[in-house]
Amino acid sequence: MLLLPCTEVELRNKVPKIREKEKEKLKDSELQILSTCIFKVVEAELAFHKEIEGFKGFLSSMQDFNLEIMFNAVAMFGSQPAIGVEALSKFLRQMGHPPLKEETQAIVRRIDLDCDNQIGP
Repeated sequence: MLLLPCTEVELRNKVPKIREKEKEKLKDSELQILSTCIFKVVEAELAFHKEIEGFKGFLSSMQDFNLEIMFNAVAMFGSQPAIGVEALSKFLRQMGHPPLKEETQAIVRRIDLDCDNQIGP
């Protein structure tokens, strides 16, 4: 099952209807291509996850690392006590990386656990 962005409610509502219609129309060869593409996405996600876990391990091994201080350093760029797209964009710009809105939305979606479009404390 693919997880859809929590901000695309209309798309989320359409998926079950589309899924059944499309399943009937697909040929075996198309299903094979689709399966291969999905496998590549999952494989890339696993590699990305492994890389991120390495970064997290490195950060947590540093003596002066404090998750709460790090969170607050990013959250202070927004108007809420959470990290949203606005705060993350401002933080990344401050750090020398002017992100696209789609990039910051993707980052927030990846970390957002309760689908409120922000990363809570």
